[in-house]
Amino acid sequence: MTEMPSNLLHSLIKDFEVQKGVINKQIEDIDPLATALRMPVASRLFNSGLLIFIEILVWIAIAAMIAFTFYMDKLYPFTIWNQVTYDSDLLSTYQRDDFIYLGWIIRAAAIFVALLLFWIARLLSTIRMKNSILNIAGNSMKDLVAQHLKRKAAIEQMENKYPEILITDTDSVVLPKENPPSEEQNHPDILL
Repeated sequence: MTEMPSNLLHSLIKDFEVQKGVINKQIEDIDPLATALRMPVASRLFNSGLLIFIEILVWIAIAAMIAFTFYMDKLYPFTIWNQVTYDSDLLSTYQRDDFIYLGWIIRAAAIFVALLLFWIARLLSTIRMKNSILNIAGNSMKDLVAQHLKRKAAIEQMENKYPEILITDTDSVVLPKENPPSEEQNHPDILL
């Protein structure tokens, strides 16, 4: 077996130490984020179930507002208002157009409320989708941390297998072995 050149061995050891540092840093950064993104299944189902329930209620309210604009004259408080519109005693005091305009203003307010409810329904749908995306991201990050932990275990196994080459203590500095100085390096006149 041929012996590996020392500069290649030194470069591989250096790369090994850099990889070890990068993996430790990535685990340190990603693990808390993955833990924060993942929530228990029960709470996730409760949150998404609650959002779906509220969204269904909002869509029902939108349908009710649209139906209200068409059937306003047939609903209880507004049937009285419709009778007042055609009452001859009140028409002597107020103009009939005022009652008609009031009816259109009420219908416009109902349509405006329906548009606001539609906007709320779309926001609830977006929140639900973002929650599912965050859950998928949390699962992916958990898998990534698991892969990094496997790589970290492999690095530690290599360090245990070759303790004389791969130094596990990062605080100490080991100087490389120097070659004995030649006669040219020992010459007192270095500038010559």
